[in-house]
Amino acid sequence: MGAVGGQIGYWLLRKVGTQGRSTHHGEGLDAVDTNLEQTFGEGFFDMIRGKTVLDFGCGAGAQAVEMARMGAVKVIGLDI
Repeated sequence: MGAVGGQIGYWLLRKVGTQGRSTHHGEGLDAVDTNLEQTFGEGFFDMIRGKTVLDFGCGAGAQAVEMARMGAVKVIGLDI
């Protein structure tokens, strides 16, 4: 088990985040519907833009990818 961080992790999140996604669950990272603005309210992406975000319980990391895609400078996913 390992972790990816720094510029490699940032590049990976940006690369995966540009592949698009659907709302069908159970088909991998691209299939997860993140609904972050619905969960945290309008302006959520404005609030995280340019900041480092720590995603506790990130699972496969779909929400972490979405936050990176929407402008977070750095996203750290932490899961069991």
